[in-house]
Parts: sequence; C-alpha cells; structure tokens
Amino acid sequence: MSDWRTIGKAFHALLKRAREGGELAPAWADFARTAEATRGRPPVEQAILFDCIAELERGTGGRPLVMMEHGCGAGLIAMYLLALGHRGVWGVDVGGDMAAQNRVLREVHGIHETRFSIYDGRHLPLGDGAADLVFSQQVLEHVTDDLIDAYYAEEARILRRGGLAYHQLPHRWGPYDSHSRTWFLHWLPKPVQMAGYRALKRNPDDLARIMHLRAPGAHFRRARAFIGPVRDLTVERLTRLPDMASYEGSARMRRMIHAAVRMPLLGSFAGFALKRLTMLDTVAVRR
Repeated sequence: MSDWRTIGKAFHALLKRAREGGELAPAWADFARTAEATRGRPPVEQAILFDCIAELERGTGGRPLVMMEHGCGAGLIAMYLLALGHRGVWGVDVGGDMAAQNRVLREVHGIHETRFSIYDGRHLPLGDGAADLVFSQQVLEHVTDDLIDAYYAEEARILRRGGLAYHQLPHRWGPYDSHSRTWFLHWLPKPVQMAGYRALKRNPDDLARIMHLRAPGAHFRRARAFIGPVRDLTVERLTRLPDMASYEGSARMRRMIHAAVRMPLLGSFAGFALKRLTMLDTVAVRR
C-alpha cells in the first residue's frame, strides 16, 4: 500500500525527468505503480475526493469525467488521477511552469491539449458547463481578496448542472497555521501577528503575501451564492486518521480529535464542537 508521501516522491522524480528531457517511460511506470497500489483504497488525504468521483460516476452512464484541479501546484493530484485511468484531468495555477506536465501528457498518454496551464486567477481554460468536478486542497487561503469572488464564479461557470466543487481549506479559526508553524497567532490583529512572526523569526512579508485566511462563513456564503447547496464533510474527514508520517500539525492532537469524533454517543457532539476549529472539507453542488 502506497502512502501519499511515497506517491509524491515518485511524482517529483517523474517531473524532474521530464524537465531534464530524459526518457519518461521508466519514471512514469514507477509513479503509476505507486498510484495503482492505492486502487480502491486511496490515501486518506484523497478519500473525500474519491467519494466525489464515485458519486459523479454513478450518474454519468459510463461517460468519462472532466475534472479540474483549481490551484494544482505541480499537478500531483491531477496526475495521480490520470495514473488511475481518469483521462479527463486538467490543472491550473497562477505561477510556475507547466511544460513538464504537458510533456508527460503528450509523450506518455498521447494527449496533445494543453491540460496544465498558468492562468490569471480570473478565467479558467474550460467552456461553460464543461466540467463534472472542480476541486482544490489547501488553496483558497492563498487567494487574494481581489480574486476570491472570481475563483468561485469561474467554478460555477465551468461546472455542469449537478457537478461538484470540492474544497479543503484552512481558515481563520483553526488554532494551528501550518505555513507559519504557529498556534493561535493568526487569531490576533494584523500588527500583533506581524510582530509575533518577526519575534519567532518567520518572514512576515512573505506570510502577508501568501496567507489570506478567512472565517468559515465567508467560504460557505460564497460557495452557496455562486455554486449551490453546500455539504460540510469536515467531520467525515476527522473520522479518518491520516498518515502521521506526512502530517504537518501535531500528531498527538490529531489522534485525540480522531478519537473524540469516533466516541459512541458523544462523538456527534465532539464533531459539532470541533468542525469549525479544524480545516474545512466541503462539497457544493452546482444548481
């Protein structure tokens, strides 16, 4: 059984080979092997994403799904889906270089469309109603205020009716911030935050540039307004224990949360209390 860290290492080895102009077949075979080891049992980090895919596949009559990773970074998740046979994958981000990813698509899979691209944060490269699923994991907290509405509006535009938008996002009321590696500091007024980051030898300018944490309500309001009804699956995620070797927060705290939400009778109360203090997992259904 491959874990998410093993899959990530194989993926980055594949990208390195693609960027250097090397032979792709052996590196793809290694990556595909790690992905295939998870078939039917995806890493916990991707479990809800695969639940969304299964839900959509039940209603397509066998038609391949079109899926957009909205804020894909290097494209690991989208390429992982491709390795498991989902050919209708796309990925966009606002920075970087996607030449290596598109080379893998061309030379390994015979896909000559530019499926991985850099975009302006406002206009996704798919037509109206073209996608079944759009998703992001730990991306929305990096979207600036001038682009946040466009982020949701474009997802609504490209999703077909009944399509799903799955988002996993840290938010303002989560006590731990993995980017600054601090507890509670982001709860404080901005000047106090910046002073605290400087005192802890973090780079406050970089953090102010990349971090735009919002309250959960800001996400729910936009998802409902632009896309449609929203299901909160945060507690469902908390009942599944991730691979602690690659977990960025406190492993002890995460195990305690996992145990609390699984307690007989009291688990539902624990989940209700905890779900606004941890990273959100939501699925919005396109009207």
